[in-house]
Amino acid sequence: WEGANNSWKLYSTISKLKGVDYIIDSSKHAKRMKVLYLRKPRSTRIIHLVRDGRALAHTYKRGGSSVIDAAHQWVRITQNILIMLKGVPRDRWRRVYYEDLCRQPAETIGQLLSWVGLESESDMYEPHGGEYHLIPGNQLIFEGISSIKLKEDWREGLSGREKAEFESIAGSLLKSLGYL
Repeated sequence: WEGANNSWKLYSTISKLKGVDYIIDSSKHAKRMKVLYLRKPRSTRIIHLVRDGRALAHTYKRGGSSVIDAAHQWVRITQNILIMLKGVPRDRWRRVYYEDLCRQPAETIGQLLSWVGLESESDMYEPHGGEYHLIPGNQLIFEGISSIKLKEDWREGLSGREKAEFESIAGSLLKSLGYL
């Protein structure tokens, strides 16, 4: 609870200093998400951003690791998130597909804004639109992104055998999320 309390104190301080009503915590840890929610459920909205795990496998492969290791990691992380979402009322969380966000950023972001009761502003749909602060984040964010692009190079970059290996481990989860 101490970590969650400290995070909420930080969010409150930032909110007061910047004069904003919403803070986005983009951490990727399921347990942290659940503890933050349990500490202040009425103040928390959860966005579960999911991406086809075979994309992770392709990243692993390019880095010299195995597709099988990637499959096990993707399943573990995704299942942890799904477990932590149990008990969170459905109106407090939304699943967003990476692919939808890339293909239709304005529509996807617009739906999320509507869900939290915010008005849309034109610069919200462009990378680096408006003011933002990151503690810490993806290095690409610090280097700059010029546009939102769907990356599906895994479709060509993984062999049929590698896709089959991944699906033999993660197939049921891919299917439950609508990827198969």
